[in-house]
Amino acid sequence: MNENASLQEIVELKLVEDASLADYQIDATNNNGIITLTGEVPSEKLSEAAETLIRGLAGVVTVMNEIVVNRHTAKIKQPRPPSSILTPK
Repeated sequence: MNENASLQEIVELKLVEDASLADYQIDATNNNGIITLTGEVPSEKLSEAAETLIRGLAGVVTVMNEIVVNRHTAKIKQPRPPSSILTPK
């Protein structure tokens, strides 16, 4: 991973690289290490997985999990690609 990548970029990359989470629209915002997760997933297990994944990252102070659990949530049609910012050039 690029050493110059911001915490925001790292969080976003982790969410799209995780096979169980990449199919859902989960957004993250960073406010001085406080990461707020928003979006919608079909199970509590996926919501908890996203929180656990991000909580373990260096620089994360805490995670505010505001992901809505809705069992009718559909996968997004095309998984979001990893951020090109973190791809070596």
